[in-house]
Amino acid sequence: MSESSIWNELGNLYLKVEAYDEAINAFLKAIELNPDSNRSFCNLAYAYQQKGDFRKAVSLYLKKIPAIKSTMEKVLLWNRLGDTYRA
Repeated sequence: MSESSIWNELGNLYLKVEAYDEAINAFLKAIELNPDSNRSFCNLAYAYQQKGDFRKAVSLYLKKIPAIKSTMEKVLLWNRLGDTYRA
């Protein structure tokens, strides 16, 4: 498991306990280590959404959706983007 993956998983653990600032910092570290990680960007956007920073979440989703090649991943991101707009 790469160091970036470890930071991403740490961020997910922080999300589960609603420690959003810590989750954001962990996802930012994961992205710093692997800037091509779509998963870390998406998780970062989700953390911003959960924290109530909808502008940052929308911006990240819109930035990453075109870069995603997998149809299933795009569907997930469009759904999350819709959830963010509804919130």
